[in-house]
This record gives sequence, C-alpha cells and structure tokens, in this order.
Amino acid sequence: MKKSEKKGFVKAKVISTSLPFVDKDRPQKYILEARDYIPFGSDNLFMEAIARLNRKATVNRGILRRKKRFLLGDGFNYDDKNLDLKSFVDCCNANNETLRKVTSKLISDDLDFGNCFFQLVTDGKKSYVNIYHVDATECRKHREGNKIVMHPNWENYEGEKEDALVLSIYPEFTLCEDGLYRSMIHVKEYEPTFKNYGVPDWIAGMQVSGIAYKTDTWNISRLDNSFKGSGVLIVDGEFNNEEEAADLKDEFDEEFTGEGNTGKVLFIAKSGGASEGTKFVSLSTNEEGDWTKLHAQAGQDLIIAHNWSRAFSGFNDTSGFDTDKLLNEYQMLLNTVILDKQNVYLELYKQILRDVIGLDAEDLDFINKPPIKVKPKYMKIWEARKLDGLDFDENDPEQQQYLGTISNSEKTKKDE
Repeated sequence: MKKSEKKGFVKAKVISTSLPFVDKDRPQKYILEARDYIPFGSDNLFMEAIARLNRKATVNRGILRRKKRFLLGDGFNYDDKNLDLKSFVDCCNANNETLRKVTSKLISDDLDFGNCFFQLVTDGKKSYVNIYHVDATECRKHREGNKIVMHPNWENYEGEKEDALVLSIYPEFTLCEDGLYRSMIHVKEYEPTFKNYGVPDWIAGMQVSGIAYKTDTWNISRLDNSFKGSGVLIVDGEFNNEEEAADLKDEFDEEFTGEGNTGKVLFIAKSGGASEGTKFVSLSTNEEGDWTKLHAQAGQDLIIAHNWSRAFSGFNDTSGFDTDKLLNEYQMLLNTVILDKQNVYLELYKQILRDVIGLDAEDLDFINKPPIKVKPKYMKIWEARKLDGLDFDENDPEQQQYLGTISNSEKTKKDE
C-alpha cells in the first residue's frame, strides 16, 4: 500500500470528474457553480445543529457513545493467511489509521446524523486503495445527484467558495491535480420522503433530547443561585439620583443572579420622595418534582427512539446486577440492531476491495464480544480451559462436553 496520499480535501484540486482510471487527455478544471448543492435543512445547517445539541445533551450523547461502542465491536476478524487483507486492516490509509479507527468515525457520524461519508483514493493503475473518513458536517449532495460537494465551513460558504471540492460518488472516480483518483461513498439511514439525505434513527427523540438538556440547564442554574427563588426587590428612597440606583441594580444582577431567568430578581429602585423602605416579595415555586419526572421520562423516551436497551444506555438499574438478563439483552441487540448495521460496512468494504484492487475479503467480519466475561453454555470444556490458560485436550471425550450440559447436570443433582 502506498502512503503518498496527504490528509485533507481542501488542498486537492479537481481537474476532471467521472473519468476512467487511465488518463488520456487532461481536461479543464471543474468549476463549482453557485448553489450547486442540495441543502440539508431549511438553512443547510441541519447537521451542524445536531452536533451542537449532542455536545450539550448529556443523556443523548451517552446513549450514542455507548451504542457506538457495541456497533464497533472489538475490531475485525479475518483469515490470518490473507496477508494483503491484514495489511489493509492494520493500515487503510496514508495517515496510518487502522480500519477500526476509520470505521469508528464513520459509525459515530452515522449514529449522530443518519449520514456518514468516506473517501476512496487510488492511482490510475489501481495498485492500491486508501479509505479516509470525511466529517459528515462538511458534505452535501451535488445537484446532479452523482457527486458530493465538500466544504469546511458551510455557514460561510458563499464567501469561501474557492475551498469547495466536488468528487464523484462511487463507483465513478474523479481525477485530481495530484494525479490521484478520488471517489466518495455516502452511507445514509433510510427514511421515507428523504431522497438525498438520511436522518438519525433517533429523530423522533430530538425534542425529547432538548427537554433533557433544558432540565439539566435548569438544575445548574438553580445550583448557581443556591436554590433561591425568584422575586421582586423594591428599594425605595435610598438614592440621591437615578444613576446611583442604576449602578446598584447592575452590581446586584452580577453578584446575586445566575444563568437564564432562574433565580432572577426584579430590581425596582426609587429615588427621591417619601421612602416606604426596602421590601422583597418572593415568587416561590414548588415544581421541583415535576422537573425531575420530566427529566426521567425524557431519558426513557430517548432509549425508545434509539431502538436501544436501558441496561446498555448508562442508566442506573435498581433491580440489581443480573448477568443472565444482561447477556439476553445483548443477544437481542446483537441480532436486531448490531449485526444489521455492521453488515452495511462489511458489504461496502468487501465490494471496494474486490472491485478496485481485486482483493478477496469475504472472510472479513466484526469481532463481537458480550460485555460480561461469562462463558456461554455452548462452549466446550476444552475451549473453556484454553480460554483460562489451563492445560486442555480437545480430543479428550470428557472435555468434549458442553458447559451447559454440566450446569444442567449439577442443577438436577441439587434439586434431588
């Protein structure tokens, strides 16, 4: 595998799109036209908004990161004799990134936004292929539908169009100024009526995530104000002029009130005339219990929206630690969520390696291990002894028995 490819897409200049691998005549540079992309969201900043929300919403971020951990597995499994595949898994691009590291970024974008993008790089002879993750927030679909437009800052796109790069979607490749061929792959979560982009599978829980964030913010603001309620402070007859009253009000706001409107005090200052003294009218509230219930309900709704499990979302469980229950839930998630998502990436990797460089990767697979180191009942005794570092004999008839058979036998004797 060559390691001449440089990181980043902004510096790579396009001189042709949708070319075959053999470069015959150098065509003219491709020029990106204004608004030559399909916006994602009414302001084209839908993914940026999700990214900001996920950085603030504790519950949703926690579920996303734990879900990513199980979808990523413990790396990749393959035939040790397939040295070319081993080389690719250990280093899949010129940045010396492993395939697991690149896949980790892709799954993170996939879960966060319902979209992820990665770039393929090869030469005209198809002697190698590199895979690079591309930040999903930097990618938009081209208006023609068979290309991806990349830009580092879509908020300032109109003033920085020269930083845009357009690449073809696989299996077509784009010839760039450095003589390398690049192609983009767009993985998206299917959603009816969304033809150009996917949406995160937790889209129905987006407002719920906002509720969880706001209840957290409310509690922080309450803490900053030492859990003091709002009220009206009337200071009458203590000032010689309005300027003195305004100065005290500003000083009071800075010292004694917190974030947002929580714990705010309406400061009314009067100067001159007959003094009626200083008074504080408390505006108390007894809604703490409702806020706590709302926060808990928001967390439960987010788990449902993610199609995930409470036990693997980081929530405390008062029912205790039940290994059998956890293993059963893991098997359920493995068969209904994890394997389906992993197969999407496996099929893409196998197709790319086969079509671009002719590498057979059919034995490539994710390594999935249960979160608890409990030997499964279908494991044989010699396999368990090997796992524990003990002497074993796989030809011994006694060691050919399954652990589940022994457990059932011991349980029967105990019942008798």
